[in-house]
Amino acid sequence: RVPSVGGGEGGGADGGPWLGQLSGGEWQIRSRAATRAISHVVGQLRGLGLVSVVPPHASGRSTELVVINNHYATGEPFAVARREEEREKRSRQRKEPEEEEEDLADIEKERLRNIARNQELLRQLGLA
Repeated sequence: RVPSVGGGEGGGADGGPWLGQLSGGEWQIRSRAATRAISHVVGQLRGLGLVSVVPPHASGRSTELVVINNHYATGEPFAVARREEEREKRSRQRKEPEEEEEDLADIEKERLRNIARNQELLRQLGLA
């Protein structure tokens, strides 16, 4: 059993509201204390700049909305993206030998050109 977070229901040890307790992997809190606890946690997140509050007049809703502030960092792409790029390079390098176009009918030549064009478009869109 994990001890309760904060003090008793009257308030937390740091003067904040009672935040409930963790028991058996569950957050347990009484319904009458939940509103104050959630307001306190959102206020702390807002103070850290992790969330923003959108007022009702700006959102078109009847209540305030809480939205996450995304933080982006430049750096190296994830391993999955690198693997996809490497796979794409390998597939380009080992292209199947093209059939001799002299032996093909005009309609077949046009079809092969369309396939090549479509593959290039898919590659540009990152779907191939």
